[in-house]
Amino acid sequence: MKKVLEIPRDCLQREVHDRGSYFLIVRLKEAKRIEIGRLGTFHFRKGYYLYVGSAMKNLSARIARHKRKRKPLRWHIDYLTTEADEITALPIRSSRRQERQLAEALSSIFEQGPPGFGASDCPSRTHLFYSPQDPLTRKPFHAVFREFCFQFPRVHGILQSDRTKWKSVAKNIKEADMAYSIKKVDVWSAMIADRPGAVAARLEPLAEAGAQLEFVLARRDKPRTGIVFVAPLKGAAQLQAAKKAGLSKADDLRALRVEGPDKKGLGARLTGALADAGINMRGISAAAIGRKCIFYLAFDSQRDATKAHRVLSKAL
Repeated sequence: MKKVLEIPRDCLQREVHDRGSYFLIVRLKEAKRIEIGRLGTFHFRKGYYLYVGSAMKNLSARIARHKRKRKPLRWHIDYLTTEADEITALPIRSSRRQERQLAEALSSIFEQGPPGFGASDCPSRTHLFYSPQDPLTRKPFHAVFREFCFQFPRVHGILQSDRTKWKSVAKNIKEADMAYSIKKVDVWSAMIADRPGAVAARLEPLAEAGAQLEFVLARRDKPRTGIVFVAPLKGAAQLQAAKKAGLSKADDLRALRVEGPDKKGLGARLTGALADAGINMRGISAAAIGRKCIFYLAFDSQRDATKAHRVLSKAL
């Protein structure tokens, strides 16, 4: 008996129209402060920004508009694309508006941009995401893009979209992709007066130079004096600003930066591995941001820092 393959022509015809959602990958080769209309002015780091949008008609024209430098500034993304060094568009043709689902998918992979960006109807959300690396090199992004590109409604049991399937798939790929990063970093420090505004006076020049600090620690050191530590500083402008602010590289300590997925018991696992190796830490600072965590570990010598790097590379 011959089997008949039923082709859902009505579904295919509906899905191939010039409409749907899209990703824009916007690259900034240098950090910039950009005014985003009424949303405000924001510091945008060097790297890649992913924007999620939709156009339920004339999708190709919408994407072509985004790529133009000269245009009326109508949407939040227009303010960013006019400053972009490179723009890559990835359309997802569909009869359904999926930008909210796409944004939710990206939020578990990338760092979120300014609240309300591209999502004025829901100020707590954002349709802009940041990645220091090209998203096209990230496996979790590939999983999301494939899932939504080949997503069709159920038609006579032949074509089926499992809307929850991508979550577990992307999670597994994401966790594999997000191996722990362990890097040696320079920490900068300065003595400060024990009075209001002393820390702000050191940080303001760094902010003006575009520094995106992940680590700031200030404490009393002696009566009427204190000390502040900051990291990281990148580029000639930030280093020059640090010197003007009285900050210098803390040569009496060595530091490691550990970044990766946040997991229960990670702090105990990390410090336990160092303890078992007989490594004494000078200090530790940790923070969890969403599903990601960052540790800064300080040591008294380069020898201890190098040994700690080797131990943690095996333990994590």
